[in-house]
Amino acid sequence: FNPLTKPEVKDLAGRYLEKIKKHIEGYGKKMEISPEAIDLLVDAGYNEKYGARFLKRYVDEQVKVPITLQWKDGDFFKIDVSDDTVTIEALPSAVPEPA
Repeated sequence: FNPLTKPEVKDLAGRYLEKIKKHIEGYGKKMEISPEAIDLLVDAGYNEKYGARFLKRYVDEQVKVPITLQWKDGDFFKIDVSDDTVTIEALPSAVPEPA
C-alpha cells in the first residue's frame, strides 16, 4: 500500500468540506473556508499511519462540531486560521458578493 500524497489528501479534505458545506446550505446557512484553513486541516489532520479516517475525524473536531455549537449564532460561518488554529466565526448573514 502506498501512502496518500499531500495533493490527494488536500483533495479528500476539499471533498469532505464541500459535503459539509452542502449539508448546512440545506438549512439555509452558508460556510466559507480560507485556503489557509484547508492547509492547516490537511497538515494537522492527516496521519500516514491512520490514513484518511483520521483526517475526517480531525475535520469533524475542528469544523463540524464548532459549527454545531455556534449554529444559533449566525447564518454564515467563516472558517479561517489565527495563531495556527482553525477559527470559526458565526455571522448574522453571508457577506454580499461583489457585483
